[in-house]
Amino acid sequence: MGHFEVDYIAVWHSSTIDDTDNDGLTDEQETMDLDPEEPGIQNPFDPDDPDSTGDDAAEGPDGMADGLNDWDGDGMSNADEFSWGYNPIDPLSSGILPAVGLAGLAALCGLCLLGGSRMVRRRRKE
Repeated sequence: MGHFEVDYIAVWHSSTIDDTDNDGLTDEQETMDLDPEEPGIQNPFDPDDPDSTGDDAAEGPDGMADGLNDWDGDGMSNADEFSWGYNPIDPLSSGILPAVGLAGLAALCGLCLLGGSRMVRRRRKE
């Protein structure tokens, strides 16, 4: 790896994926405004505290890293919600990927059903 690549990775790393408290959420995610309709930053996560919240809107430590918790109680971890483009403090938030995923799943099931009817086990005659 040359000098240019090393410098590029160091700049990219420091600007996009810093996780100061090592809780599975980037510092950017922990400080972004999650509710633009309310004044100020409505974000329960703290980039300097790995266990600043709990599950189901519990503000306070619960012994689990913030990225692993499910703050809004919708069954998806905070880190996964950020990854999928959801709002981890809104249980009704949605994104485009699950809709595509469901459409893909429906297509796969259809192919399995159609393809399965053609698969017949045949015995060899000896």
